[in-house]
Amino acid sequence: MSRALIVAGAPASGKTIYATALSQKLDYLVFDLDDQLSDFIEKGRTRLDEVGMEKFLAEIRDARYRDLVERGMHALTEGKSVILVAPFSKETSSIEIWGELSGAFLEFGVQLKLIWVRISREKIRERMLARAEIRDQEKVSSEAAFDEYMQSTNFQFPVVPYVEVRGDLPFESQLDVLSRFAML
Repeated sequence: MSRALIVAGAPASGKTIYATALSQKLDYLVFDLDDQLSDFIEKGRTRLDEVGMEKFLAEIRDARYRDLVERGMHALTEGKSVILVAPFSKETSSIEIWGELSGAFLEFGVQLKLIWVRISREKIRERMLARAEIRDQEKVSSEAAFDEYMQSTNFQFPVVPYVEVRGDLPFESQLDVLSRFAML
C-alpha cells in the first residue's frame, strides 16, 4: 500500500535533510518544493528582476505547490510511497486548506500524514545565513528584514494532527515516525 508523508516547517529547519534520511529508512521517494525552483526562476526571470525574490516567490507559490503535489501524486499512481517537503505554512494553519490537500490524496486511497520539523527562530536565521541560498538573501539581509519575514510568515504549530521532529537534534534518533503516527 502506498503512503504519503508531508515534512513541513520553517525554512532552514532541516526538512530536506530529515526527509532524505527518512526516505532511506522507508524506501520512499522524496519530492521537495525547491527541486524545481531553478526552472521557475528561469521561466520568470523578467518578473523576478522587476519585483525581487520575495515578491516573486509569493507570486509563484501556488504554481510551485501544485507542481509538487502533482509530482507526488504521479508517483502514487505508480504504486510508490512519497514524502513531500515544503513549508506548507498555509496548509498547516487552516483545517479547510489542509482538508482540500488531504482530500486530493484520499482520492488515491492514501491518508496524508504530517511531520512538523520544529526549530528555534535563532537557528533558522543561522542556517539561512550559512546556506547562502538566493531565495534567502532578502530575508537575512538585515536583522530588521529577518524580523519582518518571520512576522509575515506563519510558522506556528499546525492546527491539524502531526508528529513533531526537532530540527536541532540528530535526525537519526527521530526516524521512528511511522510508529509515532499510531499514537495520534
